[in-house]
Formats: sequence, C-alpha cells, structure tokens
Amino acid sequence: MIQPKDTKRFLEALFSGRLTEADNVLSRLAKRHKTPEEQRYLKALDGLMYSYVNDDKEALIYRLYRADNPEDYRRRALNDMRRLANRPVVGEDPFFKAWADVLEMLDKLPQPHKIKQNQQQREEEE
Repeated sequence: MIQPKDTKRFLEALFSGRLTEADNVLSRLAKRHKTPEEQRYLKALDGLMYSYVNDDKEALIYRLYRADNPEDYRRRALNDMRRLANRPVVGEDPFFKAWADVLEMLDKLPQPHKIKQNQQQREEEE
C-alpha cells in the first residue's frame, strides 16, 4: 500500500508549486504500485493534482481553503471520506482513503501556493 510519507511528499511538491516534481512522484508511485487498489488510491491523487493545476475552483481542495470555517469544513469532509472509505458492503475504497489521508495531513503541509497567491491578490485589491 502507498505510504503516507509518499502522499505527503507529493502534496508538499504540489502545494509548493513544484509541479514537475509532484508529477514525477506520482509516476514513480504508479510504477511501484500496480494493484487495482493502489491504482485507485493514485487516481485520487492524480485527480487532486489535475483540479489544482487547472484551477478548478469547485474542487474540494479549493473549497477547503475558501470555506468560512476551513477547519470545520475539513473535519466534516474527513468524516465523510472515512465513512465512504470503509463502507461495510463494499469494503475499503482506496480512492476515499487517499482523500482521508490528504485531509488528515493538510495542517502539516505548506499552504497551497495558488491559494496563497489568490489571497494576496484579493488583499491587494481591497
């Protein structure tokens, strides 16, 4: 299974604006982790990267930082992802597990550079 340290390395690169490095981390993980479960986990990370790089303002990662109460929003999203990751009938779903891992480590990561830039622009406009 994909280790949290690998997920964290990917997120640190992505949020710091080192997009090539983040893409390389995902590529290396995809070469090492080939089971369907691991691929589903990586699909979640790939989707996060895609939405972040393409400034999808409706994506969860953007919503987390734009929420009126980001900590409460993150906590509720984390509970939802944990619930979806461990549905009794389906079993563990690595896609939602990946998102739960991301949400659990957000406070240990740098603020995403794109979100920081957007906040600075708004402050300058005011």
